[in-house]
Amino acid sequence: LPEALLGTPPAKLLIAADAATFAVAGVASVRVYGDRVARFQLHVDSAFRRRGCCKVLLESVRQEARQAKVKSLLTTQAYDPTA
Repeated sequence: LPEALLGTPPAKLLIAADAATFAVAGVASVRVYGDRVARFQLHVDSAFRRRGCCKVLLESVRQEARQAKVKSLLTTQAYDPTA
């Protein structure tokens, strides 16, 4: 690992897949830090947008945060450069 990442908590990955094709529709990652703050990222393939995938992944992130007794959830703003 690069020295800058030492001490970074492991990420838990959550994967959403299409039930018919098993194609990956989206992923979310959650890292819980010692001060009970979690950072998450969420990405949904453009082919699966507006079909509820993000909602399911976000609820899974919230469930992980509740189980870890997280007090705050943080993320960064992202954009789709192809949009």
